[in-house]
Amino acid sequence: MKTFRDNKRRVWTLEVNVAAIKRVRGLCKVDLNSIVEVDSENRPTARLLEQLSSDPVLLVDVLYAICKPEADKQGVTDEEFGEAMAGDAIEQATEALLDEAWFNHRSSPTSRWSQGTSAQRHGASRGRCREYLRLRPGISA
Repeated sequence: MKTFRDNKRRVWTLEVNVAAIKRVRGLCKVDLNSIVEVDSENRPTARLLEQLSSDPVLLVDVLYAICKPEADKQGVTDEEFGEAMAGDAIEQATEALLDEAWFNHRSSPTSRWSQGTSAQRHGASRGRCREYLRLRPGISA
């Protein structure tokens, strides 16, 4: 689990598990299982990262969907959540999402990455994904 703080100083917990993946699929039509894919030469691709980094509204919708049970308990609507997400809050949330989704992806028993690839490759690929996001205007990780 990873946490981030929004611009209203609320702390949110990101936990990418089966329930969260299902919620994100249903609410946002985004499959977090494809946060990192590999091509035929076992190189990471970042189509979903590109989509999220180029569309901050979708990114915040995904974050809200993951945090929805917590938001419901606090009585925070998706609009209120979005109003508190800008600047440092988005950077922290993006970092938390990358860390949480990457950990989830790596630990998945069906992940190609978890079957016979080295920790060094995981770290290098994660670094490439982070570097990709740093190069995208408006969102950094």
